[in-house]
Amino acid sequence: MEARGCPCLASVSPSCARGVRRARASPPRHRHLAPPTRATASEKDDMLEVMRSLYEHAYEGLDRDVGLEIAEESNKSQTRVPGIGWFYGELSWSGSWDLIGLAKPREGDVFVDMGSGLGKMVLSAAMTRRFKECRGVEILPELHEKATAALGRLRDAVGEEAFAMLPPTRLECGDMLAADVADADIVYCFATCFSPEIVGALEAKLAAEMKPGARLVLVSKQMETDAFEPFGPNGGYVSVEQAHSKWNLDCYIYEAASTDRGR
Repeated sequence: MEARGCPCLASVSPSCARGVRRARASPPRHRHLAPPTRATASEKDDMLEVMRSLYEHAYEGLDRDVGLEIAEESNKSQTRVPGIGWFYGELSWSGSWDLIGLAKPREGDVFVDMGSGLGKMVLSAAMTRRFKECRGVEILPELHEKATAALGRLRDAVGEEAFAMLPPTRLECGDMLAADVADADIVYCFATCFSPEIVGALEAKLAAEMKPGARLVLVSKQMETDAFEPFGPNGGYVSVEQAHSKWNLDCYIYEAASTDRGR
């Protein structure tokens, strides 16, 4: 499924933000995506809260535990990944917002989620940042189907005109190791339960294909090649909030090195 256009949160209109409080008391049928204009910090905070309510509407009945159950049943019917690599996990809305911000997204960047599950990181990135395109690839068809349905619910909630203001958003069912990342500026991967074999194959792929300067956001695992350099403070390390858990997850942010190093 694909949506065309550009996002608006970073430049929400003041008139839109003033209507947010009224919208919160209404059914989830919003028309608040707006063309770029100036806005105060409080107005942007209000718009972010509207985006969060729309996101929660799109994923009603699809929390982390449901995602895990879907993934487990899918793996039982057909094993597609070794070990417990099928295990489903996700970050909270606020954790996603904070983490993507640390990767320093720029207007016109391309975002790719490797193993996108229910599509939550892809959708939250598209709703809150000025990406050129947001893509996700998920190998389990049952999770992919639910992700596509959630994107459709968002479109129904905001209407076609507002939905077209989001960046092109594409969810694919397939193997992340076959996904195209050559144009990606930010690659995200929730790798908590990936086996050493999967992590090794992922590392080799990204080292060979990511362009210099692109950022890699990796949950629970670290890169062992000098094709990537730590990005940001604390050596690229950050503790991030996951959904439906009091425990945070370790995350590592990298920048792809120049082509004459580590390739």
